[in-house]
Order: sequence, then C-alpha cells, then structure tokens
Amino acid sequence: MSVRQSLLAILDQGPCYGYQLRHEFDRRTGSTWPLNVGQIYNTLERLERDGLVQRGEADDHGHRDASRQRLEDLRRTPSPGLAAGSPEDLAWSLVLDSLVCAAEAELRWLDQAEARLAHHPHPEMALELTTERPKRGRPAKAAPSPVAGGDPVALPA
Repeated sequence: MSVRQSLLAILDQGPCYGYQLRHEFDRRTGSTWPLNVGQIYNTLERLERDGLVQRGEADDHGHRDASRQRLEDLRRTPSPGLAAGSPEDLAWSLVLDSLVCAAEAELRWLDQAEARLAHHPHPEMALELTTERPKRGRPAKAAPSPVAGGDPVALPA
C-alpha cells in the first residue's frame, strides 16, 4: 500500500492534521515504515490538487485538518479526445494507459483485501483513530529488526 492510499484510509475515518496523520501511520505500521512530516504534507497537497481531500480551517493551535472527500462527490470533467498521429499524443496515450493499469491493479488489490478482511470480521481488529495527541519531533526509535539492521538472512534454496 502506498503512502497516498494509507493517508486516504486514515482520513476516511475522520479529519486529521499532518502530525496526527504521521502518528496514525506509525501506529498502524508499527513504526516499521519511516515517514517524515514533509512526505505527509507533500502527499496532502497532491491529494488536495486531485480533489480527494479538502483542507479545513486552522484551529487554536494553527493546525489545519484535512478531510477526505467521498469519491461519489467528486465532479470530474471528461478529458478531451486525443488527435491521433503526433508523438505527443502517443506519449500522452501511454501515460493514460499507465494510469488505467495502475487503477486496475489497485482495484484488484482492494478486492483481494476486502475478501481477506471478510474472513476476519472481529471488531477488535479494527483500528480507530487514537484520541492521544501526537508529540512533535522525531519519533522514538523502534527496536532494531533482525532483518533490517542485523545479520544478513539467507533464504532457503
């Protein structure tokens, strides 16, 4: 799952600001995937540009929540038709093909995840937003993983 998809999944549960998103991301990945606040804000800007999130008003602490827009609410204008023949048109059609293939792959993954989650309907497995306020600054270092920082691991032949 990408950072983009992860942030959208968290924002689907409710509005969050940058440090809160980082805290939730760390909590849900067990701090095994390092993510800095700059990545979060860059991703939020792209999500806002793409019409997938909205930026809220600043609170008393200067935090601006981002909240996810439902896909059904998005108004997309159809793309204009491409005139065939030029190198630019070919390049653009390849980009569009890539985007379509990526979207189809994400949909397949979502279908597979939905099927797997259907076999684990336990409410205790759901991760809800935490009510504790995250601290600013660098997160505490997690214990080193035997695979990530230890001796090399040989795979069986």
